[in-house]
Amino acid sequence: MSTRRRSRPHAAADATAARVTLSLPPTVAQQLDALVARRIHANRSQAASKLLAGALITASPDLDDRVLAGTVTLTYSHARHGVEAALTRIQHRYLKEVISTQRVHLAHGHTLEVLLLQAPGKILRRIADELLACKGVSNGQLYICSEILPPLHE
Repeated sequence: MSTRRRSRPHAAADATAARVTLSLPPTVAQQLDALVARRIHANRSQAASKLLAGALITASPDLDDRVLAGTVTLTYSHARHGVEAALTRIQHRYLKEVISTQRVHLAHGHTLEVLLLQAPGKILRRIADELLACKGVSNGQLYICSEILPPLHE
């Protein structure tokens, strides 16, 4: 017979959460701990839960047909010939979906551009994919919000 005691999860935790064990690379675990130490999140579980929830919203096929708000954040070198024109052409193709854009010129000839979008999830992903695929875009990300903007015109 084993003398090892098994920890028993708190009954309230069973009702609201599922216990999951993750193995993380040491640097990722350190970054997670840093978020907790800076009081951005109360504990590792809350930090991991919020980060995963955001990623799962963006990847969820259940949202393909729901109208949602989202942002696409891009960085690119404006010295790269044609990148700004290509990004503008894509935005003009999706004129109804692109609510606003903001460009900020960064150091060393780079630009940060943020687009606010509203459309069904599958269209948000299509727009982001087209923008991110432009030659000269060095990185970017789609963030899908689980809510929508209020109607712009009634």
